Amino acid sequence: MRRADQSSNNLPIDTLEDIGGFERAEAGQPVDSGGRYYYIYTYDWRLDNVETVRGLSRMIERIRLDHGRPDPKVDIIAHSMGGMIARYYLRYGEVDATIDNSFPVNYHGEDRVRRILLLGTPNMGSVESMKSFIVGRRVGLRRIPPEVMVTFPSFYQLFPHPLTDWLVDIDGRPIDVDPFDLSTWRRFQWSIFDPDLRKKIIVSAP
Repeated sequence: MRRADQSSNNLPIDTLEDIGGFERAEAGQPVDSGGRYYYIYTYDWRLDNVETVRGLSRMIERIRLDHGRPDPKVDIIAHSMGGMIARYYLRYGEVDATIDNSFPVNYHGEDRVRRILLLGTPNMGSVESMKSFIVGRRVGLRRIPPEVMVTFPSFYQLFPHPLTDWLVDIDGRPIDVDPFDLSTWRRFQWSIFDPDLRKKIIVSAP
């Protein structure tokens, strides 16, 4: 899986083709049952990850149909946030488990995925996602400001896991705060609770 903003580094693809003997295929196009094929799933990293998971699910179902068999399993190679999307698919399929705290695990992807390889996946969340809401995020040659970053649902879904000591004081001692608690953001004046940023937003508003 590849984010839409990632550079076109073809080394992994070259390895699949030259060493693995795989051939590029497109979901929705029938293929020979005895061949070795790879597919690229490109997604918009700014969107809700549940929507991205649903897109992955539709793609995998098309691939299964393309192979003319009811039960083929796919292998997934996922990088960074793509690994989170793949893990979600394995546990919940297309169900939106973010609505409440019940997390109805159904292992939907277990019957459809043979193995999964995660590369640089923030399995315990990412402090960088928090930082992006405070100082913005550089993409290419430009920086996306924090007031825009807070409109991207996927970055809320990358917040650090409660089990991680993601925030420490000047002496290196963990500070027990909840990144999902609005009072935390008010307390530290982060992102839209930064007075200077609020002035900027108000001035730029039509």
